[in-house]
Amino acid sequence: MIYDLLDAKRLYRTYLQNLNLIKVSVYGQEEVPAITPVPPPTPGQSLGTAGAGAVAEGGSATMLSADRAPPPPVDMRYYNDLMNTIPQESVSVPLIMHCMLEQVSLWYTDEVLQ
Repeated sequence: MIYDLLDAKRLYRTYLQNLNLIKVSVYGQEEVPAITPVPPPTPGQSLGTAGAGAVAEGGSATMLSADRAPPPPVDMRYYNDLMNTIPQESVSVPLIMHCMLEQVSLWYTDEVLQ
């Protein structure tokens, strides 16, 4: 049993070392400094300064940037009409992409004709 726990701990450390997170920025929010994942302390170890420093760094809240303009309003009426005609249990990724493409093509033809 102890060997199983040691193996699980080794696998968890390998998982944390190989974990590659991709930062996707959100429009209107400031960049948040990257925080490296800190594994939880094991019961036999004492907490060092690294654990407290990681919490202090990541404690800042994100605020909306004053120099960025809000996103322009988007007309989603046709997309919503198409999506509302299909039952919720039948919705799939290709269907959502099709509805989005139809909305964009409608918007594009309206812009070109004007």
